[in-house]
Amino acid sequence: MREELNGILGWVDQLNEVDVTDVPPMIGTGLAMPRQREDVVTDGDKREAILSNAPDRVGPYFTVPKVVE
Repeated sequence: MREELNGILGWVDQLNEVDVTDVPPMIGTGLAMPRQREDVVTDGDKREAILSNAPDRVGPYFTVPKVVE
């Protein structure tokens, strides 16, 4: 694993040697950027609505099959 990581870091070092001073950033494709939604705080208290979709539950928790013995 150490050899693989050193190989990857070697490639990164090679990329850092490339002169990109006159290269414009490649953010987007020239098309209109999608509108970003506002980051707003919501109430988040929707436990019953979420648990109503659960196939099985015990109290306020989802129940799942036991997978580790």
